[in-house]
Amino acid sequence: MTAILLVPAVARAEYPARAITLVVPFGPGAVQDATARVLARGLSKHLGQSVVVENRRSAYGVPTVRTFKDANPDGYTLLHGHDGQFGFMGSVFDDHNERLGRQKHDLGYDPARDFTPLGTFAEYRWLLTANKSLGVSDVASLRAYAESHPKLAMGSVGPSPTLIAALLKKEMGLSELVVPKFGTDGEAMLDMLAGRTHLFAASTATVLEQGDAIAYLGAVGAHRNDLFPSLQTLAEQGLTALGTVPDTWTGLFCPLRCPADVVAALKEALAKTAADPEIVGQLKKMGVGVHYRPAEAVPALIKETYRVHKELLRQTGVWIIE
Repeated sequence: MTAILLVPAVARAEYPARAITLVVPFGPGAVQDATARVLARGLSKHLGQSVVVENRRSAYGVPTVRTFKDANPDGYTLLHGHDGQFGFMGSVFDDHNERLGRQKHDLGYDPARDFTPLGTFAEYRWLLTANKSLGVSDVASLRAYAESHPKLAMGSVGPSPTLIAALLKKEMGLSELVVPKFGTDGEAMLDMLAGRTHLFAASTATVLEQGDAIAYLGAVGAHRNDLFPSLQTLAEQGLTALGTVPDTWTGLFCPLRCPADVVAALKEALAKTAADPEIVGQLKKMGVGVHYRPAEAVPALIKETYRVHKELLRQTGVWIIE
């Protein structure tokens, strides 16, 4: 008779059984980093486990996301993704390759297929600001100033401010506008305050720290900024293309093939975090809005982000990367 040894299956520990790493493809101090730390606190609260932020700064965040694609799909490594890596940069690479007539740039991942979206979390809005010494307060006064001071400089951090600068240059006919690039919002703002640049398309989170030290010329996008309700949009002031620039969104992602129960737990924790009054209040103080969308809405959002930015790149002909 053959003996059969029955070995009991080892049950997987209830998730989460240990600390979770939240990867952020930006450096410490950036608004994306600050937002991720608030998200981490909320997830920790609603999962009952520590969530540790790990900054992996890289060029536009793309190499970081490319590496994350191959992370262990056990739910212990998550990504605080950004529309730059999940739509905008894909449109940039495709646009530039088409104009070059060759395949120079490649994301190295498919934003809509290579990850499991858990939902969106936050959004950033943009404002056109100026050094106060210019004496400008809106598009009309900036136009008048530019007639006698055609050589203007507008700081840029990342693809969205670069695109906004290109649209401003085109719509206002600022043929001599130069756009120096900086590593962080803070660096670009300091340069404008020091008078080395004249303009800066800054996130609401960045301008809140400045108060009356800068001039506010208009809100980028289709709607007025909730924190600056009396400030007209640039589109209301005649710069219609700048009314089509979408808000910047962030979301939570895990690698493909995460267990279904883990994905469900993370989706629930994200939804609770986005609805948590304490979390919403913390972000509002930073100038960041909560904009939760369920996981099912994210693939369509990624495609729309790509489409809108591809069209804006076509209109401007700007080179986001060389």
